[in-house]
Amino acid sequence: MAAPGMIAMSKKTPTTPRGPGGRPPLPAHEQRVASTRADLTFAEKDYLRQQADLAGLSEAEYVRRRALGYRIEPAPRVMADPGLIVAINDLARQIKAIGTNYNQLLVSVHRGRNVREPIAAIHEQIEEVLADTQVALRRLTVAP
Repeated sequence: MAAPGMIAMSKKTPTTPRGPGGRPPLPAHEQRVASTRADLTFAEKDYLRQQADLAGLSEAEYVRRRALGYRIEPAPRVMADPGLIVAINDLARQIKAIGTNYNQLLVSVHRGRNVREPIAAIHEQIEEVLADTQVALRRLTVAP
């Protein structure tokens, strides 16, 4: 048990990646291996969740930053009209379809088929979707 006025901390053992992929482990001095616990009322927990959401942070990161005295700015809000959201979703479907076509072409290449013309058509599709995507992204605005 911690002394009065002190924070009780539990020690965790640092973890390492489980496979060949993944992020390399942080240096020992940067690993967050200690944790703390706080008892809150439901109202306090709800307030904490709201404040973390406004800051665009997880509850744990919000509490850590507040406890360490960091200044927390509200997260910028991205505003978009519903038509733009529909357009971006349509672009995502088009990109998926292009990926499917590209995969089918690669299978054809491995089977020894001539695929020069279809590859040119897919390249044109990619250029069109890229241009449409750039237009849609320019329409996004950040609210003050």
